[in-house]
Amino acid sequence: MKVINVFLIAMISVCCTKRDSDLAMAQYYVGDRDSLLVSFLLTQFNTFHYDQSEIERQLKGLRSGNPNSTYTRSIIASFGNFHFQSFRFDSQTHTPFAIEVTDHENNLLFIFTFTDEVYYNTNSLSARPVLDSLVLDRRSSNDSLLQEKINLETNLNGLIRKLNFEGDRNAIRGLIDVVFRKLLEMEAYDDSEIIMIVDQLGSEAKAVELVRAEYDQFMDSPNDDIFKFKSFEGGFGYWRVWIAEDDGFFKVKRKFFSDVLFTSLYM
Repeated sequence: MKVINVFLIAMISVCCTKRDSDLAMAQYYVGDRDSLLVSFLLTQFNTFHYDQSEIERQLKGLRSGNPNSTYTRSIIASFGNFHFQSFRFDSQTHTPFAIEVTDHENNLLFIFTFTDEVYYNTNSLSARPVLDSLVLDRRSSNDSLLQEKINLETNLNGLIRKLNFEGDRNAIRGLIDVVFRKLLEMEAYDDSEIIMIVDQLGSEAKAVELVRAEYDQFMDSPNDDIFKFKSFEGGFGYWRVWIAEDDGFFKVKRKFFSDVLFTSLYM
């Protein structure tokens, strides 16, 4: 029985990431596309060890139309003139996932992924005692590895630019819905669910104070245009995603909250 079941989601998208040069070819045959997708996933999620041959085997099955299961899935969707296909792979480690998008001629335009949840799921925040209080330990904002793993906002905005949606709020709303709700199957939540978690925290006053501070910061975001999704893998986290305007263009912003991040405060 697997200790951790992992999902891999790949969508074929018409956007470009920082690896635009790798995706610049006009056309891929299925075999070449599969190799590119597997290589991309293993590179992005290199924190964990994955069985490449097993991922390749599962991808081949999904491409051929094998029925979806709980842990190995593929979903197809269209939005405008773009076509998306998502893939989930079963693995013993954290889910590597990506999004492939193609145009109406089946040209591969972008592979999108985000690795934020790898960071959030494996790096519990901790606190150290100072006199009679707890001081939260925070990672440096200049930590390049941390920046590499927290990239949902950057990569999603890259996808928006590639699709030329920066000037169309409604198109961005539709894209967010397709990516998170339909293809990634991330469930919505009500704020009352998080409030209940915070209200039921342990009795350590300083730990509770720290969690509540993070919760308040998480909730301090615009009230309109908010999309709320539970964590892609497992039920430990909550996303708030919204659309902001910057010099006449729209971009996506995001925040994440999970009391699991503070597990070490209760140890």
